[in-house]
Amino acid sequence: RIKMQWRHCEVNKPLTLETFFIGSNNLRMQMHGFIKAIAKKYDLRGQELIFLLAIDHYKDSTVGYLSKKLNVQQANVSKMVKSLEEQGFITKELDPDDIRSFTLNMTPKSIELKKQIRQSFSAQYEEHKDEIDLEVMIKGIEEMQKLIQIYEDIL
Repeated sequence: RIKMQWRHCEVNKPLTLETFFIGSNNLRMQMHGFIKAIAKKYDLRGQELIFLLAIDHYKDSTVGYLSKKLNVQQANVSKMVKSLEEQGFITKELDPDDIRSFTLNMTPKSIELKKQIRQSFSAQYEEHKDEIDLEVMIKGIEEMQKLIQIYEDIL
């Protein structure tokens, strides 16, 4: 079982610039630790887990596509792809539309890993679903993305 120390943010306090940025940073750090802990349970690094899930989520992914979607330099994506391929989690297939590129595919090993993670998450969710409001969580993520986009437009 993954044990993590969760920091609680103050609620029902007025939102200030400082509370927004400090709270966002705390969330970022907690998510980073959460991803690392899950990945470690399966003998992966956090970024490897994210890449595997992204390869499965974005069907027919290429290095360039993942670079854009995950906001990671192509050279770093290439290194990650090589590592995942060496571990037997993915295969590369020549992209029929661009012979300079490869389509990345999950292997049975990575499909089984994803299945185990999904089962673990489902079990935990079922046990605690009355404590979690998924609609609010998803709406919060959407609102954060909107706010970030507003500020990106002026930068």
